[in-house]
Amino acid sequence: MLESDFVRVFSANDGITDNLSSDQNNFLNNQKRFKNIVNTILAGQDSSSQEIFAAGSSSIQTLSTLYAAVSEQLVVLLDERVDGLQSDLTTSILLVVTMAIVSLGLMFYIAQATLKAVDRAKNVATEIAAGNLDNIIDVKASDELGQLLGAIGSMQTMLKERGDATDKAIAWATQLEQALESSTASVMIADSDFNILYLNNAVKTLFKNNEDVLKSNLPSFNIETLVGTNIDTFHKNPAHQRSMMQQLTQPFTTSIELDDITIQITVAPIVVNGSRVGTVAEWKDMTAIVSAENTEKLRQEELRVIAEENSRFRSALDNVTANVMVADVENVIIYMNPAVIRMMQNIETELRDALPGFNVDKLIGQNIDAFHKNPSHQQGLLSNLKGTYKAAIEVAGLNLQVIANPIFTEEGVRIGTVVEWANQTAELRVEAEISQIVTAAAAGDFSERVPMDGKSGFFENLGSGINEILETSEVGLNDISRVLTLVSEGELTEQISAEYHGIFGKLKGDVNNTINRLSHVISDVRENANAIAQASQEVSGTSQSLSQGASEQAASVEQTSSSIEEMQA
Repeated sequence: MLESDFVRVFSANDGITDNLSSDQNNFLNNQKRFKNIVNTILAGQDSSSQEIFAAGSSSIQTLSTLYAAVSEQLVVLLDERVDGLQSDLTTSILLVVTMAIVSLGLMFYIAQATLKAVDRAKNVATEIAAGNLDNIIDVKASDELGQLLGAIGSMQTMLKERGDATDKAIAWATQLEQALESSTASVMIADSDFNILYLNNAVKTLFKNNEDVLKSNLPSFNIETLVGTNIDTFHKNPAHQRSMMQQLTQPFTTSIELDDITIQITVAPIVVNGSRVGTVAEWKDMTAIVSAENTEKLRQEELRVIAEENSRFRSALDNVTANVMVADVENVIIYMNPAVIRMMQNIETELRDALPGFNVDKLIGQNIDAFHKNPSHQQGLLSNLKGTYKAAIEVAGLNLQVIANPIFTEEGVRIGTVVEWANQTAELRVEAEISQIVTAAAAGDFSERVPMDGKSGFFENLGSGINEILETSEVGLNDISRVLTLVSEGELTEQISAEYHGIFGKLKGDVNNTINRLSHVISDVRENANAIAQASQEVSGTSQSLSQGASEQAASVEQTSSSIEEMQA
């Protein structure tokens, strides 16, 4: 609109074109620039308040300059008109004066209205630049200045909305920063080029606590100058880490080990409107946690080994024939192997006669006092137990043997008692029976036998074996006695014919051989006796002949002797 007015004036007055075109162009250019800035703001694009104010001020200043130039040019035109129309001076003067007055009045009115509008726009722009966004802008005109004021009003509204949003964002950011400063999480924030923008107190403390280790591995590390430096400081191979982090679309966690410390880092991209604007990294000193985890792993491994050992020991105890019971340090029964359960079940009826509340199925979890009529004595004995304790218990006709041993940890702490039970009732009964049999056998009586009623297993086999020995001994000895009795009576035709083994077989052979030898000896003696008898008869006849000859010889000798005596006389 202003441009068309200027064209119309210049076309009517060619002489003023050169004088006013420069000021006109300056004003129009500044006015266009200011209008473009306002339209840009209305389109939703950012523009600083200083830029708006500068453009508005330039527009107003060039308008004032143009106004002064127009006034001066009007005066010049009037002077020229006076000089050129001397012939019609009166009329011209009146016309010029009238036109001047009208023009000046119009120009003054226009200038005043323009200046007021520009001044109002300038004041509003100044207030907006000063941060006051509550200005009342009343737009009545529809010309460029009215549009300018309307644009400034729209700009003020938009700036106020943006200001409110910015204030909220700043308040939220302040709260977020305060939260981060108070948080125990160690947080670092870097921009899109991985330059460190922020470190909270927790991450500073983490770096401070591990500064010596970090410096020994990263010589350029300096906690005081971290903000503003690139995150590459933490990497020996920055290119690899940078490439990896640039491709991140979700949080990524890794751990680094430096000397004796372990640090966990969780890195996540910061995305605004679909664009990556930075990176947030959470640092966590995992040294104590890793140490605790390793310690726990070792403890779990030790527990696993102990559990395996306990499992092996329990399996072994479950399968041994010994009757084993285990009680804790309070003498509460915590384990009974199948053998001791079977033993207790076999004698449960007898034990109930002496201990009415006795129940094998409820023994585990009960105190070992259930076996004693005087628990306090047993408790004192077991609590002070240092080594193996053996005792024989006679209850309800049963003979039970108890062997107790304390259980200690590797540190020497008493944790319980292991008790081995043995039902010696049948054993002692068999022992008494065998003792009676052995005494009788020692006295030469092999007729005693082990009673087999109620015996099984080992004792059945033992009794059966002893009875078989006694039976064999008795039969064999009776057979030998019978034959020897006949031999003593001179009967040598009877021998032992039964089948025997071992010493009895040898005795059988020796006795039969002895009888055979005696028979041969006696037969020889008889033959020799008969020969001796016959020789005796022959000797007897010879003796009689010799006796008769001797008598005759004696008579001859007597006669000779008498003759000699006579001769001597």
